[in-house]
Amino acid sequence: FPGRPLVALSWRQSGHDASGGATLASWLPLIDRAELGIVAVHPGPAETELSHFAAETGRNLIFDRRIDIAHDLLPFCIQLAACDVVVAGDDLTACVAQILGKPLVKLARPADHWWWGCRESNAIWFPGTRLIRAREPALAVAAIVDLATADAVKK
Repeated sequence: FPGRPLVALSWRQSGHDASGGATLASWLPLIDRAELGIVAVHPGPAETELSHFAAETGRNLIFDRRIDIAHDLLPFCIQLAACDVVVAGDDLTACVAQILGKPLVKLARPADHWWWGCRESNAIWFPGTRLIRAREPALAVAAIVDLATADAVKK
């Protein structure tokens, strides 16, 4: 992906869907942006899901299956540091991205952790983070595509 901004995409949390219903396929408006390179940074096992996604859609995402955060968090952090923008449905990816100073778009659930606050579009403890709160995951994904594309292209 030389010359293209890299967008780290964490579309759900391990064990359940943190984005309130958004599936990997619902991220196609972001994945299909030709000017961006998408790196799948799900913080858990995702190889099977990504393989099925590739078979069903014909789209392959960058994914390093060697990264195992249960044993070593450093490679995960390095991977996020290499990206220009982070889009996160899960809290771990969002918090690490914020610590690294990465532009972050967080898909916040209607009832989320207290540290994301209850404001509409920002969080006191995470300056610069763009929170997207939407009742319909498809609407949230559309807003994230616009915000992440704008941030990545600025770089």
